[in-house]
Amino acid sequence: MFDEGYDGHTFYQFDRIQKLLSGADCLIFVGTSLAVTLTDMAMKEARRRKVDVFNFNLEEGRIQPNNQLNVENVIGKAEETLPRLWEEVKNVVNRWKDCEMKIMEVEYLSV
Repeated sequence: MFDEGYDGHTFYQFDRIQKLLSGADCLIFVGTSLAVTLTDMAMKEARRRKVDVFNFNLEEGRIQPNNQLNVENVIGKAEETLPRLWEEVKNVVNRWKDCEMKIMEVEYLSV
């Protein structure tokens, strides 16, 4: 069953995966060799849509950036690098919420 067609088995939820890939703002890979069909499909989608790719891995150079693909290789142990990613995501979300609140305040005051 290793790496056979994903669409032949409902438990893979392949339709859902395709929908998620087609709407993703970025792709994050963690600890993968990128040697199976699913990761290959995700990379093709990233190139097609020019979506940023973040590759968290122990080894450098798994994915090379080029004019069709913007890649950030983050080298290190996942237990060290992923918490830093989470903190950065929280910071971005908080800045967005702050900005949204200021917009709401301006809209309220201008009524």
